[in-house]
Amino acid sequence: MGDPSGNAKSGWSGRQRFFTALIVIFLVVAYGGWQFAHRYRIESEVLGGYKNDSRELLVVLSKELENEPQQWGVAKLISQTLADRLRQRGYAVQLVQSETVKGRSLREKAEVASVSTSNAYDSSTTPLTSQVLAKAAQAHAGVLRVYLSEVTFTQRSKNVLSETYVLELSNPDRSPAWKATLTYRSSALESVVYPLQYIFFGDPAPGRWEMLTDEAIVRMQQQGVLK
Repeated sequence: MGDPSGNAKSGWSGRQRFFTALIVIFLVVAYGGWQFAHRYRIESEVLGGYKNDSRELLVVLSKELENEPQQWGVAKLISQTLADRLRQRGYAVQLVQSETVKGRSLREKAEVASVSTSNAYDSSTTPLTSQVLAKAAQAHAGVLRVYLSEVTFTQRSKNVLSETYVLELSNPDRSPAWKATLTYRSSALESVVYPLQYIFFGDPAPGRWEMLTDEAIVRMQQQGVLK
């Protein structure tokens, strides 16, 4: 005859494995949900405050890391969205693309490397950020500078783990007015949640550049930077 105590132990062991698996699944899903909910973060501080009563503003995209072969980030889309959002609030906005000295060097290397390919790099002349800021000072215009400051990624696949952008608002006299750091962290649930959102609501999920920009606009309003 079989051993009843052995069967009981075997059954209990099976139930233990089942409940353990459920707990692990729950923890993984819970962590994924937390990661998805916290994929956007903004840190900001008022420095000297924005002192210009004029509603004319220069949004300056300062490119550097995006001039690498991987063309990282969405700083261009953030700067364009910022310009659009500010225009909607009655600001007269001029959007200017520029690049740092290092960014220009990276772009020129990419141009040389792609001369013989069909996907040649855009060889149009882009002014240096320092030149743009100097002209803005002469025009006595406020400046909102936008740039990608850091990208973290997996070494093997080059999949992006996080992107960090910086917004720097300065007064016409070039004194600092406000600064913000916008961070996006990728989440595995995005590939599941975004398609479901489109299926059930019919609208595509806003891009990370829109989410980051809108959070920045809200923070600027809360801190009295936008008039």
